[in-house]
Amino acid sequence: MIGAVVSAISLALVSLIVFGIAIWKAFFHNIPYATEVLKYHKEYWSKMPTIFAVVRLMGAGLPLTEVLQGTIALVAMGIVAWIWWRRGSLTLRASSLTLAIFLTAPFAFEYDLVLIALAFAWLGWEEISTGRWTGQRILAACWIATYFPIWFHGLRLSILYLLAMFGLVIYRSIPDRFSIVSQN
Repeated sequence: MIGAVVSAISLALVSLIVFGIAIWKAFFHNIPYATEVLKYHKEYWSKMPTIFAVVRLMGAGLPLTEVLQGTIALVAMGIVAWIWWRRGSLTLRASSLTLAIFLTAPFAFEYDLVLIALAFAWLGWEEISTGRWTGQRILAACWIATYFPIWFHGLRLSILYLLAMFGLVIYRSIPDRFSIVSQN
């Protein structure tokens, strides 16, 4: 955590030195405009693989959308914290963090989905290294879904495969699930 904070501050200082203060003033000045565009201009929502965009495209108002987005974000953060607290495999911890980005961030675009390549690689490695292969069908279906977007009444359902992968991470992180299954 300290490394992330130091890195962020260092990069901000380097950009300040290289580009000057004007770029930072413009950035902060533009935040309200960008937020308004993303909240109220539906032409962007079909390109956003987030809970916020899906709920808005389904016709929900802004207050309900914000409540749902916030609730799902809190749940996702709690799950990620639990997975990291458990000190399970690094592949599952890193995958949970990467996938949770899209569950917690209200504004992300399709091009940001390149991040899930990391989760695919880590989850694939988890499947190979443990030899269980319980999630291979889910991973294969999600991989195919990234190439063939699923549309439903103008709604891009990228969030479905993100949720499926996140569910796989949760399932693989549950302690002693194999001993529970084998006892029945």
